[in-house]
Amino acid sequence: MNTAQLESMNLTELRYLRQLINEMIGERVADQRYEIRSGLQVNQTVTVNHPKVVGVDFIVEKVNRKNAKLRRVDNNVRYNVSITLIQPK
Repeated sequence: MNTAQLESMNLTELRYLRQLINEMIGERVADQRYEIRSGLQVNQTVTVNHPKVVGVDFIVEKVNRKNAKLRRVDNNVRYNVSITLIQPK
């Protein structure tokens, strides 16, 4: 779909398209969360894909539906991190 097609749509059609896109994004994020969550285990060493903690190792303390509680290895500070940002080592 290109810009000309979007510009020719009325407001109702654009809202419907937005709803479809949001549903698809939600499904893909849920699939991604499930895939990552199924591979996480308590006491597993992981990293977090975030600029503030590049190269820092964490240990998984608890895995919830959308977030996981991680403990930083070097100073024992605890973080609540979205599962989509966690990368197993």
